[in-house]
Amino acid sequence: MLGFLYHRFCILASVLVLTVWSLQAQDLAAIGQQSPFSLHGGFDARLSIYRTSQQLSYYAPFGYALSANLTASIYGISMPFSLIYSDNNRQFSQPFNRIGVSPTYKWIKVHLGYRNVHFGKFSLAGHTFLGAGVELTPGLFRFGFIKGRFNKAIRNVQGLENFIGPQYDRQGMAMKIGVGSEDHYLDLSLMSAKDDATGNKLDTATVTPAENAVIELQTHHRFYDFITFDVEIAASGYNENSNSEQIQDEFWGRNIADRIFRVRNNTDLRFAGEASLGVAWKTAGVSLGYKYIEPDFRSMGAYTFYNDIEDITFNPYCSVYRGKIRINGSVGVQKNNLNRVRLQQSRRFIGNINSSLIINEKLTTSLAYSNFRSDILTVQEEFLSDSFDIYQVSEQYRINTQFKLRNQPIGQNIGFSIFHQSYVSESEIVRIGVQKNRQSGLSMQYNQRNPQNKLGWNAGLNYSLTNNELLNSSRVSFRGGAQKSFSDVWIVRGFATVGYTNRSDDFHFWYSSVQCQSTYKLKHRQQLNIVIAYINRQQANRTSTSDVRLNFGYGISF
Repeated sequence: MLGFLYHRFCILASVLVLTVWSLQAQDLAAIGQQSPFSLHGGFDARLSIYRTSQQLSYYAPFGYALSANLTASIYGISMPFSLIYSDNNRQFSQPFNRIGVSPTYKWIKVHLGYRNVHFGKFSLAGHTFLGAGVELTPGLFRFGFIKGRFNKAIRNVQGLENFIGPQYDRQGMAMKIGVGSEDHYLDLSLMSAKDDATGNKLDTATVTPAENAVIELQTHHRFYDFITFDVEIAASGYNENSNSEQIQDEFWGRNIADRIFRVRNNTDLRFAGEASLGVAWKTAGVSLGYKYIEPDFRSMGAYTFYNDIEDITFNPYCSVYRGKIRINGSVGVQKNNLNRVRLQQSRRFIGNINSSLIINEKLTTSLAYSNFRSDILTVQEEFLSDSFDIYQVSEQYRINTQFKLRNQPIGQNIGFSIFHQSYVSESEIVRIGVQKNRQSGLSMQYNQRNPQNKLGWNAGLNYSLTNNELLNSSRVSFRGGAQKSFSDVWIVRGFATVGYTNRSDDFHFWYSSVQCQSTYKLKHRQQLNIVIAYINRQQANRTSTSDVRLNFGYGISF
């Protein structure tokens, strides 16, 4: 099985290599004269106070946070620094207190500390690590390498076992090599990570040390300035238990592979990829997309993946009458159960359209519509007493209209929005949960601004109605706000909201909130902020509860 998958990946990689041609040189921007030393950035300090009448408090009664973002430049070498320090607990895998720097000089960039680096969508995709790395981009060629800690060890946290699971210290590395220009390039990236179980004695029955390696190939081409072609494919080997026995089978390239990832009896080899072909003109275009991600495809260099999907989409768009009419949409089909191991398989038909119409300078309207249908079929009928077919339909539309009443000297505009969405699930045999759910609503918004007295205010009304087989509910809310500039350095904003919810089970709920913010600019690019927020809740036949939050902030930029 492993040999078959390995052979399939080699064929896909060979096809990609053959598609790379006509690589063009990249132009390097000339670096001008640099000052010997410069420093710019900002510093921010915040203090919060929270009080509540509820028995359970969701926030600490007192909190603080300090942050700094600085960039130092020494003869053209740019060195950005970032630092965050707060009162939050810092014993978990992604601590709140971090510092990192990525100095750059011409085509050289160095990463130190806590960094987020992107080498590929399926390999290293922005996962935070603590370590060091370098990226080199001399002309046609690209090279990148990082190494460090991907996760910090976590032991069982008393009282939080259901939310935070134990884990080992995770060390990893990633590299990327590539060649090409912005119009034609080929990149190969590799990510390898492994849990370190030597210094963290955890219960192996609860959690086992894992290891993972991902290799990814991506290419991009632009032809004749209006045709684009992109492909990105990856293979991921994942071991749930790195202590399991290593397989003894010999295969081509094993000596090299063993230095990166050891194939064991529990190795799970999965593939993922996507491709797109697009044609774009000045006022119209169309693209065809394909995505394939096998079940349980994982990468320790990325946080999450939506896997076990295969979809094909067709995406056209156009803009006519000098951009006054714009239409774009998408239609496609998606299915799961790629390895045919589930009892059920679903096919999903996707369709949506968005359009906007600029009637004149004062009136603009837009329409959005989408319809999704899923057919769920039994696959392995021997495990089920009866075969059945379920279809699910999700439909929604929204109409927005904006009308400018006045432009000068006082600006006034009013907006309307109507929406409806429904979900229907039908089966002659299976009746589980809510089968029909519909929600409709409308909103109105009025805005006015007066540049002469530097005053602006707005008001809005929202109404929504929800119906299903178990419960009906309606919600109405009113919101009003205003902003006043007393001078070039002092601005005050505020808004208030009142809402009411009524349900068919005799549950009634009132809520109201008020928030006021004052911003005052001091000399030398300094700024003070004060925010006061109050919220009150009143349930039927229950005592009302209220929360008050006060935030003080000071910031300086230079």
